[in-house]
Amino acid sequence: MQVKIRLYQDSDFKEYAAVLAQTWPRIGSDSEEIVRDRLKTLDEKGEQIWVAEVYGKATGFMLIYFENPPTPAELELKGEWLVIDWLDVHPDFQRKGFGTLLLKKAEEVAKNKNVSSIYTVTSVDDEKMLGFSEKNHLKLGKRIKDFWGAGTGDAFVLTKTART
Repeated sequence: MQVKIRLYQDSDFKEYAAVLAQTWPRIGSDSEEIVRDRLKTLDEKGEQIWVAEVYGKATGFMLIYFENPPTPAELELKGEWLVIDWLDVHPDFQRKGFGTLLLKKAEEVAKNKNVSSIYTVTSVDDEKMLGFSEKNHLKLGKRIKDFWGAGTGDAFVLTKTART
């Protein structure tokens, strides 16, 4: 199975929303609205969306941007970082290396900007992401209470040094 990693195109919208709905079940039918709202802010934040495509179908998505220093302050990270904000792979294509290829693309983008540090945040209950993180050498960092707001649950900060 040959996977192509490429930048997001407008024609990916429906597949992105569908993948998001399956990987974040709590958003369900709101996935199109959430993606639409996020696409509106891409340029102003300098964000990029990368896509894992197989057989002409977009099956994985990664939204990244740079921060210096990262926010919120409770992350306790200094300097410039590449942020992986969303990393979602369709359940039928998980554990096949798609997420790893997207992570390698994030490392490449970081290195091209002379940034050596990458971070993401995940729910403390997201066993799939925690397993992925361990397999891909992301370090488990600080636990932050109610990271996404009151009652939303705790999150772990995951960090990685981009390979040289």
